[in-house]
Amino acid sequence: MSSSFFRFDGSVFTLADDIYVVSRSREKFFNGMVDVTEQLFSILLEGFIATLRAVQNMSMKRGQIGDISEHNSAMPGEPTPGGTRDSLDNWIKALLKAEEAQRILVNCDSSTLEAWESAGQNGLRLLEESVLPLPKIGSTSKHDWDAQELEGQIANILHARCK
Repeated sequence: MSSSFFRFDGSVFTLADDIYVVSRSREKFFNGMVDVTEQLFSILLEGFIATLRAVQNMSMKRGQIGDISEHNSAMPGEPTPGGTRDSLDNWIKALLKAEEAQRILVNCDSSTLEAWESAGQNGLRLLEESVLPLPKIGSTSKHDWDAQELEGQIANILHARCK
């Protein structure tokens, strides 16, 4: 089976490499699914990085023109005095971590399983760190939700959807 994937760089769609999934045996099928999963992860990661870059640029431009409106990407309660955008540093940190994660994941040494696993763990750790400084939807503080807060948010969403 052959599938084609589209890539989008923010302005142009292009056809990516074909992905072949051989379904003669489970082992070959699962090996083929690794390729599919890597392609999907790559697309999502590129989209995340493009979004970070776009929001960083928008935040920078808004700061340059003195836009300190209430509609900003700073964490709730963070002041934006004097025309600066406190959130800009958060977007810069997130972008740098995500780009480093992508570099590690794309250029990893796959000669041994240990090297491959180590690169994967490092890349995913950096990717996790890239989202930590970003505001979380629904959060009213600078900390991430703990398990209890997360369960409460999920319950609220489910309750609202079941009405």
